[in-house]
Order: sequence, then structure tokens, then C-alpha cells
Amino acid sequence: MLRKALGTNVAKETVYRGPELWVESDGQTVKLFAVRHSHTQRLQYGFAAQAMSNGFECSAVLDAHKLPSLPGPYRVTVYSTFAEFRQADYNVFYWVGSQQGVRTWGGKRLYQAMATRTTSQQCCIPVEAHSPEEAEALARQVGTFDWREEPGQRIELKALIQ
Repeated sequence: MLRKALGTNVAKETVYRGPELWVESDGQTVKLFAVRHSHTQRLQYGFAAQAMSNGFECSAVLDAHKLPSLPGPYRVTVYSTFAEFRQADYNVFYWVGSQQGVRTWGGKRLYQAMATRTTSQQCCIPVEAHSPEEAEALARQVGTFDWREEPGQRIELKALIQ
């Protein structure tokens, strides 16, 4: 069912950007999504998987072209940077790396975003986010500091795990 939804044949590739398998867990349920993008739309098919999340939040995006091609059921374990696919019938396993920048791991963490406007103006902004990129984006939205009062000056944000 998931392979059909990913549709990795040549005719679809000319219209759609490479298909992706999204694995998401909110700590309670694990969901799998087959996602394809075109210039005008996003096609998505998803379902809840029979899985153990152990209360752990995560999301990962895998390139469908790198997924195992042997038929049959797989036991999948998702790690912070890759997913392991084990095929019991053939006693084979595959490792497939998740796409960078499109994954979260372990729910939100506390980041400390260091904002620097000039050499004498710095501040630390505590932010809860899934990734350093998200922490930097959230820190830019903080209304406490008016970063637009001096045009032409660049704001540098660096998110550090606290």
C-alpha cells in the first residue's frame, strides 16, 4: 500500500519531485506518509502504523528511491540521522539516511539564541524548539527587542543547546 502511494515509476517522476517517506511520532502514535510534490500541488497519503513510540517525539523524511526494494514486511527502527529496515524473510537489513534539516528528534528542547546586533549589543533569548533552525526563527519573532530600529545593521542569531 505504501509502495503504491510512493509511486516511483518513470512517468510520475517527470511531473513530481522525488517521492518521500515521512515518519512522524507525537509520543503516542507513529504515522507514515507517502508524499509527492509537483509544481502546483502536494499529494499525501498517510496512516497510523502499528509501532512502539515509547513516548518519544520525532520526525524524519526519507528519500523513497533509497528505500529497500525486497518485497515483504520490514521492521523499521528510526534513529536521529537514519532509519534501519530489517527484512526477516531474507535476513537482510538496510540503513537509509534521513534528509538533513527536515528532521526533529526527541520533542522540543530548550535553546539559548544569542542575538548580536553590534559588538556592544548582545542578548540571550531562551526558546523551546525542535531544531537550532527553528529556535533561530522563533527568536527573530520575539517582540521584546525591536531589531528594526537601525536599518542596515545585520542581526546574527546563533542557537545553542542549553
